Amino acid sequence: MNPKCAFIAAVMLTASVTSLRAQEENADDLYLSFGDEDFVSIATGQKKPISKAPAVASVITQDDMKAMGITSLEEALEMVPGVHVSVSSAYNPIYVFRGIYNEFNPQVLVLINSIPITNVFVGDRSQVWRRMSVEAIDRIEVIRGPGSAVYGADAFAGVVNIITKANPNSSSEAGIRAGSFDRRGAWTSIGGNLGKLEAVLTFEYEESDGHERIIESDLQSVFDLPPPAGFGTSASLAPGSVNLHYKNIDFRLDLSYDDWRFRMGYQGRKDLQAGAGVAQALDGNGVFESDRYNADITYDNKEISDNWELVFQLSWFDTTQETDLYLFPAGAILPIGQDGNIGSAPLGGFVMFPDGVRGQPNVYEQHLRFSTDAFYSGFDNHTFRIGTGVSHANLQARESKNYGPGVIDGTEGIVDGGLINVTDTEYAFMDDQKRDVTYLFVQDEWNVAPDWVATVGLRYDDYSDFGDTVNPRFALVWQAAYNLTAKLLYGSAFRAPSFAEQYNRNNPVSNGNRDLDPEQIETTEIVIDYTSQSGKVHTIFNVFDYKMRDIIRFLPDPNLATTITAQNFGEQSGHGFEWELKWSATDQLSLYTNYAYQKSEDSLTSDDVAYAPGRQAYLKFQYDFLNAIDIGMQINAVMDRKREISDPRSAIDDYTTVDLTLRYKMNRPGSEFAVSVRNAMDKDVREPSRAPGVIPYDLPQAGRSAFAEYRYSW
Repeated sequence: MNPKCAFIAAVMLTASVTSLRAQEENADDLYLSFGDEDFVSIATGQKKPISKAPAVASVITQDDMKAMGITSLEEALEMVPGVHVSVSSAYNPIYVFRGIYNEFNPQVLVLINSIPITNVFVGDRSQVWRRMSVEAIDRIEVIRGPGSAVYGADAFAGVVNIITKANPNSSSEAGIRAGSFDRRGAWTSIGGNLGKLEAVLTFEYEESDGHERIIESDLQSVFDLPPPAGFGTSASLAPGSVNLHYKNIDFRLDLSYDDWRFRMGYQGRKDLQAGAGVAQALDGNGVFESDRYNADITYDNKEISDNWELVFQLSWFDTTQETDLYLFPAGAILPIGQDGNIGSAPLGGFVMFPDGVRGQPNVYEQHLRFSTDAFYSGFDNHTFRIGTGVSHANLQARESKNYGPGVIDGTEGIVDGGLINVTDTEYAFMDDQKRDVTYLFVQDEWNVAPDWVATVGLRYDDYSDFGDTVNPRFALVWQAAYNLTAKLLYGSAFRAPSFAEQYNRNNPVSNGNRDLDPEQIETTEIVIDYTSQSGKVHTIFNVFDYKMRDIIRFLPDPNLATTITAQNFGEQSGHGFEWELKWSATDQLSLYTNYAYQKSEDSLTSDDVAYAPGRQAYLKFQYDFLNAIDIGMQINAVMDRKREISDPRSAIDDYTTVDLTLRYKMNRPGSEFAVSVRNAMDKDVREPSRAPGVIPYDLPQAGRSAFAEYRYSW
């Protein structure tokens, strides 16, 4: 749909229902009656009803997640129109927004309490991030579209802000959960206060073997083929089950006193198995582990002087990525280049690895940030926000392996599983790196006329390793009636090159380029937001159009058949629409549904962009029976995922899953028992594998599974 035509249609629709305007002086009371889930702070830094926020935003509350049996962030994001969660070959989640797909997924900024948790190594949440449990989460705010004018780098395709529990007056709770795939877990959340000191503590533990669906063939299966197609080995573990065991430990503490707040957290990810293998060869022994520590202290004085609010924040984030990976299994015979890399030229020889091809590329990062925000409302019809800050990221790389430069040269014939430490040598995958960022942004919310609010913002970021960038935003929000709003939104955003894209070396799969520029995107959106006079129906319709440039891709090096290097190359354009409807049919029955369509194409070739869904549909049904039994059902349909034009495989299968949850409020006060069934129809759900002939039948997802849980609150 052409955005200009859509905007004309939106204006006509708005004009046609302007007669619904009545009792505007009660508008704020009406908004408040809709409940806290309709308010969002991520768009401007101050709490606003979604209908008035200068963004396309969604909110998922703890109650929403409980009703649908959702136990991870990844499951929750599937509720958002235009968002789909795919996986890499290692089964790391990929948050796909509006057709923007990348295996490492650096284009989506994830925040916890408005603080980034981006790892600079590959630009995502870390390669040790299979799932985040939700029991410590109060609400999730999601922006679809750019957010760099406020949040800086990587707020590119969208922003996810995870807001943890902080209300000491809410009920304390403890619970246990067990189910399919040997899943077991427990959690507790405790809040209280001592005078002005308020505290909330949460703890979660979960462990599972993961589903065991079969990978029918993998890359090692190709190497096992008889000569001349392969090497005549029998090393592949395929057909074999995907390896998905994990153990998660989460701890969070929130302390507040007057205008001060201190938060700290720990996320431990232990014994995460390697999915279908990082090299797309099944790895039954490889593991990932990570320790993630964070702490921040915030001073927020809302009345520091007349018309001024001032916020200072200091935060620290420390994360590890420790691995012991078997790129190829025991018994593999592989072509080894004279530089020691697999498959590189010139060829050194064919080498047998009786213990497998092993690597331990470990990464340790420390992030320190300081920021200050000031809000000023002293001018009529204006609210100004000014922010500035600095951040420092430090990365240490450590590596041991039994292949590669400085270890072998292809003449050995047989190489055992003993590891050579190449840390701090020219043969390591990366030297230690650091990045410093300074930024400044301004924002003005201007009531240009009755019922019209313009939000104008600009942010400047200066990076120590690639230069500076400027990103503007503009939003015009027209409240045509107390229950009808139209929005016109424009914004640009950037995605900073990751350290892997800049500094990787000794790796024929992907070498870095220090001269990269950031990726850029410009997005235009038009939104209609309508709530019935009764408040029982709320619907939002938006259209969007975007264009990306300077996309970072790994391209073959000239005259070198086996090496690829990161380059700024190509453009992508996309457009589509998203529609959602919430209906409180009765006090006991509520429905929510959404539908999203997008079409994205490579602007240089006019080919459709691969892997992202072209269409998505979602339906949620919730019924409260006799104030004792809550019945929840959700249906999720994912459709029209393309393959790359060079991939001869048939189209990726569409799928529709059904999840059911029954929650019983027991006679004992504070006690609840729930049973949830995921993928109740046992659909064969698969996410795309990226290379034809490597994992030819795609990446299988969990079939039917179930869990039971007991909660007690006091």
